[in-house]
Amino acid sequence: MTLIPERDLRRATIPIFFDMMQCEFYSPKYYIPGYDNHRTNTVYGSIRGNFNEFEHEMITQLDALIEGGRGDEEYKNLFYEIMSQHCESHATMKEQGMRFVTVVTHLMEYLLEYRSIVQEENKENRMSCTVNLLEFYNEINRKEMYIRYLNKLCDLHLECQNYTEAAFALQLHTKLLKWSNDPLPQLLRNEKYPKCETHRSLKVQLYDDIINYFDKGKMWEASLSLCKELIHLHDSETYDYNALAELLQKQANVYDNIMKQMRPEPEYFRVGFYGKGFPAFVQNKVFVYRGKEYERLDEFSGRMQNVFPKAQLMTKLTPPGDEIMKSTNQYLQINKVDPLMELKPEFANRTIHHQILKYYKVNEVQRFSFSRPFRKKESDSENEFANLWVERTVLTTHQPFPGILRWFPVKLSDTFEITPLENAVETMELTNAKLKEANVAHKMDAHLSVNHLGMLLNGVVDAAVMGGIANYEKAFFSEDFAAANTSEKDQANLQKLKNLIAEQIPLLEVGIRIHKLKVHETLKPFHDRLEECFSRMKSAVETKYGIKSPEPEVISIPSVRRIQTLPAESSHSTKSLPDLKNVGIEPKQKQVNLRNATPNGTKNSTANRVQSVFVKPLAANASKTLKKSRETLTLRRTSTSSTTASQESVATTHQTVWYDGKPDPGQPIIELKEQLISQRPRRSECEKRLSRPMSGVFRSSTPPTTPGGASSQSLNSLDEDIPPPLPQKQNVVEASNSSPEIAAAASAAVISTLPRRTSSNTNALTRAKSKPLPPLPVKDKTPPAVPKKPNRLQSDNKPAN
Repeated sequence: MTLIPERDLRRATIPIFFDMMQCEFYSPKYYIPGYDNHRTNTVYGSIRGNFNEFEHEMITQLDALIEGGRGDEEYKNLFYEIMSQHCESHATMKEQGMRFVTVVTHLMEYLLEYRSIVQEENKENRMSCTVNLLEFYNEINRKEMYIRYLNKLCDLHLECQNYTEAAFALQLHTKLLKWSNDPLPQLLRNEKYPKCETHRSLKVQLYDDIINYFDKGKMWEASLSLCKELIHLHDSETYDYNALAELLQKQANVYDNIMKQMRPEPEYFRVGFYGKGFPAFVQNKVFVYRGKEYERLDEFSGRMQNVFPKAQLMTKLTPPGDEIMKSTNQYLQINKVDPLMELKPEFANRTIHHQILKYYKVNEVQRFSFSRPFRKKESDSENEFANLWVERTVLTTHQPFPGILRWFPVKLSDTFEITPLENAVETMELTNAKLKEANVAHKMDAHLSVNHLGMLLNGVVDAAVMGGIANYEKAFFSEDFAAANTSEKDQANLQKLKNLIAEQIPLLEVGIRIHKLKVHETLKPFHDRLEECFSRMKSAVETKYGIKSPEPEVISIPSVRRIQTLPAESSHSTKSLPDLKNVGIEPKQKQVNLRNATPNGTKNSTANRVQSVFVKPLAANASKTLKKSRETLTLRRTSTSSTTASQESVATTHQTVWYDGKPDPGQPIIELKEQLISQRPRRSECEKRLSRPMSGVFRSSTPPTTPGGASSQSLNSLDEDIPPPLPQKQNVVEASNSSPEIAAAASAAVISTLPRRTSSNTNALTRAKSKPLPPLPVKDKTPPAVPKKPNRLQSDNKPAN
C-alpha cells in the first residue's frame, strides 16, 4: 500500500513500519506456554532486542516489488525522511533503526537504477547495476539474494561471450561452499543445478563449468588452481580415478595451451565520465576498461560514443574544472593506460619463459599508469630533451583484472612529475629491458620470427627520427648541465645513464648475432646496414663509457647443430660450408662413420643428398637433461647388379659427417635432427614376400667373399652390426617371365648360393631340387610366340558332340 503513488497515503502508512519494528523488538525472546511471558521478559530483561525478521522480509519484498515496477524516487526520499524522524526520537532503537533505514534506502536506490536500465540494449550498464546489487547483498549477508544476482551476472556475460568474466562470477559462488558432504541449505542452492544436494557435489559441478569457461576465454592460468584442487579431491578423498584421469588430461592440455597457443594481449583504457548527464552510478567517476581482442584506442572510443551518443569527447588529459563537473551535459575523457606487472615472488631471480611472462604482463594487474609530457620553459631546438618533463599518473582499481566485470572504478590516483634526466634514465632502462627480453625469447624459441627483433635493433642503432643517444649526450653530458645540477641525486642519475648506455652495447651485439643467424636472404642488405651502424656506435660508446658485459643468460646464443650427410669426395669437405664463427658457432672435428667399404679402399660415387635444417631448440634447462649420447643420421644406399650371376653383392660406402658449435660450459646445447626419407617408393608386401628367401636357404657356414678377394670379416671389423648384402630383388619366377638370359642368370645365382648339404637342411634342398628349372634361352634370342586365347563365346556356341 505504501508503494501506491499517492503522497498523503504514503505519509499515513509509512509510520506503520516503525510500529512493526517496535513490536518485534520488544517481543519475548523465549516463549513459555502457561506463564506470563510479558512479566517474565520484563523482569529478567529477556526481550528479543532486534527486528531481524522484519528487516529480512522488508528487503525481500522490496526487491520483488520494485523490480516489478512499483516505487519511485519520491517514495525513497519520503521513506528516509519519515523513518529517520521516528528512529532518532527513540532512545532504545535509535542505532539499529538508523542502520535499517540507511540499508533500505541504499537498496531502493540500487533497485531503481537497475529497473531503469534493465530494458535497455546496453548490457554493460545492466552488468554494472547487477554488480552493485550483489555487492550490496553480500555486505548485508543476504546469501540467497547474492547468489541470485551472481547467476544473473553470469548469464549476461555468457550472452556477450565474456567467458572469462562469467567464470569469475561463478567462482564467487564456490567460495560459499565447502568440500564436505553436508546437506546443502536452501540459501546456497543454485537453480541451474537442482540435482546437487551436498556442498561437495555442487562445488565440483561449478568447478567443471568454470574450467570450461576459462578454456573458452583462453585464461588457462586461472584454471590451473581449480584443476589442482579437484585432482587432490579425487586422489586423496573420493578416490575416483576415472574423474582423476580426465582431470589430468585437462591439466596437461592447459599447460600445452599456455606454451603453444597464441593469445592477443588486451589493451586497457582510462575513461572519465564527467557531467551530471550520465547515470548516477558512473557520474563524475573514472574507470579502467579492459579492451576486447585486438581492440585499439580508436575502436574503443567509437564503441563508447555509440553507448553514449550525446557525450562529447575531450581532447586533452588535463583534469576537468567545476564547469564541466557540474554541467548537465556528458563529457568523455578516454586515453590508453599501461598495466604495471606485479611479478610473482616465486619468479624472482629465475629465468622464466617469455610465453609464461606474457600472461602476467596484462593479467592479474591492478595498477596502471599513463604519462603526459609538458615543458616548464620555452622549447630550445638545440637541447629540447633537457626540458622535457613528464607528468606521471598511477591508477589503482577497485579489483584486479580480469574479474567479474571488464571495467572497474579507480579507487586511488597518484600524480607526480619526472625530471628530464629521470625520464632519460627510464627510457634507457625500458629499451634495454626490451632488448634483453627479445634476446632471451629467441634463445628459448628458435622458431620465433626475427622481424620484431630487426625493427627493435634498427630503432636503436639507426635512430633517424629521435637521434638516439646523441641527444642524451648533448642534453645531459655537457659542462653547463653538470654545473647547474650538482645535487647528489642528479649526479647519481648521470652516472646511471652512462652505465645504461654502455650496457646497451653487448645487448645489441647479441641481438645482431641472432639476427644474422636467422635473417632471410632477402633481408641481407638490411642486416648489413645494421652491422655497419652498430660498428660505428660500438666504437664510440666503448671509447667514452667503457666496456660492459651483460648477464650470462642474455649473452649466450643457442648452439645450433647441423646434421648433414655428405659423400666421401674431397669436393664436399667442410671447406665448402659457410663460416660459422660469425654466428657464434665453431665447427667441430669431423666424425666419419664407415658402414661398408670396398676392398681396394675406393668409395662409391653414388650421389647423396646434402641437407641441413634449423629446428626448434630445447628448453632453457636442456643442458641438465641433454643425453650424453649423440645420434648421427646415416643414409644408406645399396647398388646391385642384375645382369650376371657373378655380381651377387656390391658393397656400398656410407659416410656421415656432423659438426656443431662449442658452447660455453653450462650453455644449453640444442641438437637439430631431420629424418632423411628416400625418394625411392616402398615395395609392396607381395614383392617383399617373393624376394625374401626361405628360412635357412641362403645361410652359409663360410663367409662370402667379395670380387676383390677380401672376406666379409674385414668389413665386420669396421662395424659388426652390419648385415650381409641382400640378394637380388627379382626372384626366379619374375626373371623367367621377363627374359631368358636373365632367367638363366638368376637360376645360376640361386644354385651357386645354396648351402652345403647338412642334416638340418636336407628337406629344404630336396624341395629346392624338386622344382623345375626355367627353359633355356633360345639362340635367336626371340621369345616364343604367345598362344591365342580361345573365344569363349564361340566355344560356348559349338554343339556338343
